[in-house]
Order: sequence, then structure tokens, then C-alpha cells
Amino acid sequence: MYTTLYPFLYIAVMLIKVDAIETVQRLDPANFIITVCVLVFLRNRSEVVRLLGICAAFIIIFSSLFNDYRSVVGEEMGVNELDYVVSEGTFKGIVTTEEKGQDIKEGSEYLDLLVGDSYYQLRDRLCIGYLLAENGKMCANSSWDSTQYGTDKYKNNMAQIENYYSRTGIIPDMILYLGNETSIDAPDFEYNDFVNSKYKLTLDDKDAPNIFGNRVRVYSLQK
Repeated sequence: MYTTLYPFLYIAVMLIKVDAIETVQRLDPANFIITVCVLVFLRNRSEVVRLLGICAAFIIIFSSLFNDYRSVVGEEMGVNELDYVVSEGTFKGIVTTEEKGQDIKEGSEYLDLLVGDSYYQLRDRLCIGYLLAENGKMCANSSWDSTQYGTDKYKNNMAQIENYYSRTGIIPDMILYLGNETSIDAPDFEYNDFVNSKYKLTLDDKDAPNIFGNRVRVYSLQK
């Protein structure tokens, strides 16, 4: 008769020990399985106990669906609390907070001013930069740094990006590192040899827009 208490005890403990939003998201895929298990365990119980189990199942399912409706990726607030609409740029129409909306606008204007009409590449994993920049020409085989994803065989490996350069016959006019800690600071990162041999640090802005971690470094091609 106490079977229905187990999911609730588990959720209660996890909510206390771990961040509530993260915990609910982890439990989402398991909610329906937990519900089925509860009903199976109660099949030979009294009518009252089965009714309690069914009520518990509906609560779990409703909570899960409500959380999915309310949650917005990248936002701490619920969907009903977002009241700012981005009015221009690539993100036009996106609903967010006013603070993030201003960050998007500032970041977009900042990048457009930097890249102009140049071929450019953003290093590491801040691929949002490609969405923010309306000017310039992206010079990369992926918006996600190809030397840092995939299997271990390809991590920190120049092969993919060298293949892209050879196929297009183009290398970036400038390479941008967004954020304080980036791969350019790692002495054993292969791509740095390419950067240091062909490019020169021409800008190290430690007062860059907040959306870029308040720091942007630009390496320009030496011609």
C-alpha cells in the first residue's frame, strides 16, 4: 500500500539536494515509466489504494507536462514571465527578458562592427556569434568548433578544418575568440600553431559585451 509513496519520496529528496528545475528535467523521461510501474504494483490492491495510485499518476504526468510547457531553454523564468520581444536582427521575434534582449542587440552591433565584410571564424563553442553577426562571411565548416567535438580521435585535430580550407581555397581574414578562457590559451592545442604562424593579435577587448563573457580577442591575418 505504500508503493505510491516511493516516487514522491524520491522527488522530494532530489528537490532538496539538487536544483529543482534540473531535477524535474531529469525525471521527465522516467515519469511515464514510474506511473505504469505504480499501477502494475497496485493491480491487486484495494479500490481505495488503486484510486490513490491513479491520482498520484495523474499528478506526476500533469506536473511533467506543465513543467515542459513552462520551461524555456536558456531562461531562468517561465514562459509567462518573459515580456520582451526582440525587434530587429537575426533574433527578431524572439521572446526573452529585457536584459537579454539588450545583450543580443549590443552583441550583434559589436560583432557587425568588428567583422565588416571580412571572412571570419569564431573559435571554440560560442556558436551564437554566427547568429548574431549579420555582416561578414562565415569561414568555417561548422558553427560548432570542429576541432573540439566528435570522438576522441578528432578532438584537437586539424584534419577537418584543413580539409575545409583546402576545398574552399579560403582562410579567415580574422579569427575571433569570445570569452575569457578559450583554446588560444591552451599550449597543446593544435590549431594555435596555425593561428600563431599566420595571424597577429590586433584586439584584446576586456570590456566586450556581456553576452561574450566580457572579453573578445581578434587575430588578424598577416598579409
